[in-house]
Amino acid sequence: MGDIADDMINRMMDAMPDAWHHAPLRNTTVECRHCGKGGFHWEQTDEGWRLAGRNGLLHKCDGRLAQREALDDFDDVSGA
Repeated sequence: MGDIADDMINRMMDAMPDAWHHAPLRNTTVECRHCGKGGFHWEQTDEGWRLAGRNGLLHKCDGRLAQREALDDFDDVSGA
């Protein structure tokens, strides 16, 4: 590419991190992709972004529940 195109791409790439690191909308609720519980919002913590409830407590997902539900999606094909 030409120098102008390279310069424009570099400027675009330099601006991208700012677009990705914005605070989420407060009135948007999300659900946990592991257990399916909803009504959460994203909360920034020292360890990164975590799901939190309206009371401010961080969501502690029971991964075993999601694992059991995933296993129920499969049929027994062992013939036993």
